[in-house]
Amino acid sequence: MEYELDFVKIFIPKLTYLHNNIIENFIKNKYYYLKQNNIMLSRRDFRSGYPDFNINIYYIFNDDIKNLEELKIRNHWHTIGKTKIEFLILKIFLKNIIIMIINYFI
Repeated sequence: MEYELDFVKIFIPKLTYLHNNIIENFIKNKYYYLKQNNIMLSRRDFRSGYPDFNINIYYIFNDDIKNLEELKIRNHWHTIGKTKIEFLILKIFLKNIIIMIINYFI
């Protein structure tokens, strides 16, 4: 049963202000449920979920996270960053489609 309390407190915000004993009991009682529902409980889980994530590159290209610590940067990626990237990829894809359509008719 692998989990990291500091990680859990950041990635499961509802548990942030609870005492460590309460969090540990919760995880021990719900561990298999949390794992089945892909809830990340450790840095290892994060690496498994995002094997290509490079925290240094993400940090360099995002001014809004310059004052965040390591786990908060990872959480930023998990909750906001990956959506930004997906939106950017979609935007580039649509731009290329429009260019292809314009070139087809010219």
